[in-house]
Amino acid sequence: MKSKISCFNKTIFKKNLTLYWPLWVGFLLMQLAMVPLNLFQYMRGHTNNPIARQYSALRNIFEVAAEPFVIFIFCVLAVMCVFSYLYNAKNTNGFHGLPVTRLELFVTNALSAFTFLAAAEVISFITGVFVGLGCGVTNIEVLLYMLLFQLGITFFGVAFSTVIAMLTGHIMAMPIYCFVANYLYMIVREVLENVIVNVTYGLGDLWGVDITYVLSPLYYLERSVNVTTRYNDALERLDTITVSGGGVVAAYAGVGVVLFVLAYLLYRKRQLETAGDVIAVKFMKPVFRIGLGICGGTTLGVGLSEFFYFDTPRYSDARFYILLCFVIICIFIGYFMAEMLMQKNFRIFKKYIVTEAVVSVAVMTVFLIALNNDAFGLERKLPKQDEIVEAWVDLDYPVKYEGEEIADLLATHAQIIAEKDEVIDAIARNEVNCYGATFKYVLADGSVFSRNYSVPIDSENPTNSNTPSGQIIAKEMEPERYKQYLLGVNYESNMYLTGFINLYDQYQNYLEYRFSEEELEVVSKAMLKDIEEGNMVIYELYSINGSDIASEEFMSDLQMRYYNEKGIVRMEDVYYDIPTYYEDAYLFGGYGSVATEAVTAEFGSAVDSDSVYIRFGKNCTNLVSALEELGIVNDIWHLYTHEEFNMLEEAQK
Repeated sequence: MKSKISCFNKTIFKKNLTLYWPLWVGFLLMQLAMVPLNLFQYMRGHTNNPIARQYSALRNIFEVAAEPFVIFIFCVLAVMCVFSYLYNAKNTNGFHGLPVTRLELFVTNALSAFTFLAAAEVISFITGVFVGLGCGVTNIEVLLYMLLFQLGITFFGVAFSTVIAMLTGHIMAMPIYCFVANYLYMIVREVLENVIVNVTYGLGDLWGVDITYVLSPLYYLERSVNVTTRYNDALERLDTITVSGGGVVAAYAGVGVVLFVLAYLLYRKRQLETAGDVIAVKFMKPVFRIGLGICGGTTLGVGLSEFFYFDTPRYSDARFYILLCFVIICIFIGYFMAEMLMQKNFRIFKKYIVTEAVVSVAVMTVFLIALNNDAFGLERKLPKQDEIVEAWVDLDYPVKYEGEEIADLLATHAQIIAEKDEVIDAIARNEVNCYGATFKYVLADGSVFSRNYSVPIDSENPTNSNTPSGQIIAKEMEPERYKQYLLGVNYESNMYLTGFINLYDQYQNYLEYRFSEEELEVVSKAMLKDIEEGNMVIYELYSINGSDIASEEFMSDLQMRYYNEKGIVRMEDVYYDIPTYYEDAYLFGGYGSVATEAVTAEFGSAVDSDSVYIRFGKNCTNLVSALEELGIVNDIWHLYTHEEFNMLEEAQK
């Protein structure tokens, strides 16, 4: 006997297949182009190394075929199609008048959206396997990983889109809500951070990216789903290929099951007359108003206030009240716009709406005033020394503080906070010359504490130990720190391979002179001696690079390329937490041969070689003397300062 309760309707399933076939066929063609066709084209490449060729091909195919954003777009379109009857009153009544239950409608349509997309992915995978085997691909399992990633992302994407489809009755609103909901957590954090940065003293990037970004699924998937290739230890060939992000995709797929259940519960309670409404669920209407009012209004208010600051100094009371006024006005506008969209008319000035708007404005006003007066202690907060793993300050370049030096940096930081009012008043009266400084602390729990300040510079005595900027500049001028910044942490093991300098004659003709191996050795030693004597660092410090120093700096470019057997470790990479291992090695040539056990000049990579650009001037007496003794700088080709070159240019007119 046939069951009276059915969860699937073949007729509706076939209708979805035949009615929306352009979407399914379009997705299938795209998948075939991205997987088998792309694989065939890559395997016909010109690389002689078959392993490198297939790894490069598989990486490219995985990246484009398992791209979460592209898959999500088709998930949204598929759900829009199969549930399109919910957005038109006539179609809604017609479908729900059929002898089928809502469970039957829901399961059939949701299954249709997922099945047709998944089928295209499976077909492209199978075709890709046969093409790969025919082209000699041995790591065919990467294509299986690709398929599993695709199916997981598609399942979650369809589930997520189905929930959103149940919340609205307007077909054009549905895709907008899908993408807003995906990035809602990021939007809220960005709005909050934007407000705090504009109101408080010293706060910049408050949080960075952390695990909480899992609440923005599409963004988190984009960051998590990766495929990487690695070279062998000798950097001779591609050696491995690794897929990452499987756990994240599986977790989201599991969440997808919960989202499907939630979507069905919303569908069961959905009122038919909500077809065409921007918000179809009653309890979401206040959320929509608050979201558009507070988030949208605050963002718009902060943005508009930027155009009306004029010459008001940063952190001044006038600047704060301009921002506050615009935020208040824009929150009211956001509230009433949200209500107009939901009511679809202009009769929106109802008592409960006005009350909600006034309460929201009052809450935001109190919050902003509290921030401005540092009621939350954000400006005064400093990490405890025993919690700090790494400490940095970046005025002209990143400087790392270690051991007992961390206490010195905290003292400098505390002095900046204590002198807040004095500095703000001096900035308002245009009495000080300021330069931006960033303090960064990596804490034991893995979090990062950072602050950004405009610190006054003592132009007459830049290393004045009584000023925070002077304390930092004194550290920057230490030869050891500057050598690590300019030449890498392992600078003592640098082997200079090649270099050149640009020179000019009295007629402003240009010469790019390339050093011989012997000349390069002399020049590099002279450079190191100038650094040790403190002659060169002043040209790197933009904070004190005033007219006097600028007039003494040569406009000639001096660059050298070097190799380090211990690897290149740049201070910027450590500061910004950039991995020191690069995926791709590349060739550079034309420098002759250098006999070493580890490398020849015919091969180098981003891992073990780097270039250095050197700014220098008249203070660099050792370097200037070396260039003159080598005959590189002579009666014809000269070192001109910027001022001298400009005078020469005027004389030629």
